[in-house]
Amino acid sequence: METMFDGFEDYDYQSDCGSNECTPKRHADFGDIQSYIVSNEKHSGRYSLMVTDNDSVLLKGDVITQSLADTLFGFDMEVPLQSCPDSVYVVSKYEGTGFVCSGASPCPSLTDTVDNSEGGSPVRTWRGYLIPETSGEYKFLFKKIDDEVDFKVTEKRTDGTDTIIENVTNLTGIVTRSVNLVYGKIYEIEVKLHNSGSGPYSLIFKWQTPPMLCAGISFDFIPNKYIYASLGTARARTSAYRIFKNYYSLNTAGITGYGLNRKLTLLRGKKMILSAWVKEAQLCKTPGYENNNIGIYFDGSHNATFTPTGNIIEGWQRYEAEFIVPPTAQNFAISLKSSSGSVYFDDIRMHPFNANEKSFVYNSTNMRLMAELDENNYASFYEYDDEGTLTRVKKETQRGIKTIQETKSVLTQK
Repeated sequence: METMFDGFEDYDYQSDCGSNECTPKRHADFGDIQSYIVSNEKHSGRYSLMVTDNDSVLLKGDVITQSLADTLFGFDMEVPLQSCPDSVYVVSKYEGTGFVCSGASPCPSLTDTVDNSEGGSPVRTWRGYLIPETSGEYKFLFKKIDDEVDFKVTEKRTDGTDTIIENVTNLTGIVTRSVNLVYGKIYEIEVKLHNSGSGPYSLIFKWQTPPMLCAGISFDFIPNKYIYASLGTARARTSAYRIFKNYYSLNTAGITGYGLNRKLTLLRGKKMILSAWVKEAQLCKTPGYENNNIGIYFDGSHNATFTPTGNIIEGWQRYEAEFIVPPTAQNFAISLKSSSGSVYFDDIRMHPFNANEKSFVYNSTNMRLMAELDENNYASFYEYDDEGTLTRVKKETQRGIKTIQETKSVLTQK
């Protein structure tokens, strides 16, 4: 939870979420930094983060108490693992109350067949907010439509830039609509039933989720618990570490503890170690680099600014700094900043003061180990020949990089 490492090696990686192409969820989230990642300079691996003149990159996260962490990140196995290739089943603790109906009265619930032979006013609108339990293709079934239905799905983003991902009107007969949804996001679902005049009206509205599809379960009514009546209530479920007290049906083991979270989170009052490597786009003839810094902020207020120290080793200088998380902090931000010219950051990591951390850098193409960073963030570099045989091991020290192992092999003909 409070430990992180980023060598910027796999930001071009994409995973297949059902029929969606989606970026992986990152433990330490620097935001959209694809344009900052370059290959012309690197401390280890193949890439580093380049910050240009007077620019900065932010790593943001939340701060919580130890007791809250222990409570929120418990782990139980409540559902047996079902046989479904390449699928992970998730059963989440949802607390929705169902769709809110407007525009007409009476307005039946969508959790059952809407059927009124006595008729009524022309338009009824059901609106609710869905947080998908897993990513993939969701199918929505409309049956017994009398007279017409409009169907709209909108992704509700925190920055206000909502995106309409499905918007169809005048549906009649029996219709199935497929929509790709992403786990953890909020979607506004709107179903509008039009009734010509004041005659009878009817509608059956069901869905099929990716786990239902995999398990061979047919369409069913959407349970009220999955639908939140307001956007504010849905956002409360997805705010910092209140999103989904999840239960993964992986096996029968019971695991507890705050180490099972998915996002970097600091604990109040903890003393932390921050380490990184930096290189400036200039000749390294000075004792140290002066045009970069790393800033620490809590709740938007500046806490500390760090600069690199020690020798410049093959063009790279190391950060190692200590800071204490304030006892009342709610969130934090770490700023990687250039005050002049281009600055390259690499192998950034953070961990508690009373802990050690080792990091490993792999080639994302051939999966060979390229570097191993020790508890002081000094690297051992591994070099291979064209056949993939390890030929050389180099060790980074305060006095420079030294070769500690070299192997050569020759095949002779008889």
